[in-house]
Amino acid sequence: MKQSQFVIIIIACAVVLVSAYAVLTIGPSESNIKHFEGNGISIDYPADYYLKEVKSDVGRFIEAETDSGSTFEISKIVVNNSFENYQETLKELLTPNYTILKEENITVNGVPAYKISYSLNETKEMTILIVFEKNDIRYSIIFTSKGEVKDSDVQTVVNSFRVI
Repeated sequence: MKQSQFVIIIIACAVVLVSAYAVLTIGPSESNIKHFEGNGISIDYPADYYLKEVKSDVGRFIEAETDSGSTFEISKIVVNNSFENYQETLKELLTPNYTILKEENITVNGVPAYKISYSLNETKEMTILIVFEKNDIRYSIIFTSKGEVKDSDVQTVVNSFRVI
């Protein structure tokens, strides 16, 4: 066997070994996701969040936080006013002290939802609030961060949210 053929075989083996190592150690992206099911909901969430369940029939019942201080929480209340009135009241309450960055209508668990991004005036803290109603319960998902809220974190929770 010629020396050049031997070198090519060694290089090919090295590439195969490095590729196999990368696949085994990095693994699929799902390993960066955890799952929670309880208190009538099911969600996926980023693995860097530490999730805590708060025992409550109404109000906040999920709290999660990262080492860097990013948080999300989920709460639920029995509906006592119209969804449209709630949106308007929320904007009125935010206006004096917060800057509304973006508002949009989205879908969560097959129902219409309202998403509003805002920041506390003169700070870099950002909040994203997503509100929707299902089975006469109003759910709120609130993300906060000292900088920008990671869109991938929001999408992971929102796209997987199920009322069970």
